[in-house]
Amino acid sequence: MQLTLKPFNLFLPILACAARLLPAAEAPTGTMTIPRTHHTATLLNDGRVLIAGGDCPHAPQSKCDTAEIYDPSTKQFTKTGSLGQGRARHAATLLPDGRVLIAGGHYFGQGVLSVEIYDPRTGQFRFHQSLEFAREIGTAALLDDGRVILGGQDPAEIINPASRQPIVPVFPPDVM
Repeated sequence: MQLTLKPFNLFLPILACAARLLPAAEAPTGTMTIPRTHHTATLLNDGRVLIAGGDCPHAPQSKCDTAEIYDPSTKQFTKTGSLGQGRARHAATLLPDGRVLIAGGHYFGQGVLSVEIYDPRTGQFRFHQSLEFAREIGTAALLDDGRVILGGQDPAEIINPASRQPIVPVFPPDVM
């Protein structure tokens, strides 16, 4: 008898091994205060999660300016401060001091230029500065010096959360 392995069968040993290593599934969490999609979820230094912005299907064409905190110890969601600008498909980055930088995204088909910073100690967002280029579905990464680089559309931009210095566009080499 000839044994024929289908591609899926090759993954069965890997799945079986992974199932032994992964912890047992936990019970479902509580319910978000507002259903949303295309939001960000940022792990805070204290283990809670900031959920910000997004598209809110409860109100057609609505971009949420709301935010909430998920606490894994209580498995509950609670409202926190609101964004100054509703947005979806934006970028969020945890800063070294525990605050969260929120940048870009879109609002009713228009690119969002504003950058806001959330402070978990106060539960409030504040306007930080404007981007030079609107971007959505971008990514953000924390640099070693505390600045944040935003990518996803050319040119990339660097933001300094510690100051309101002008944003530095980072152009790809072929544009320079």
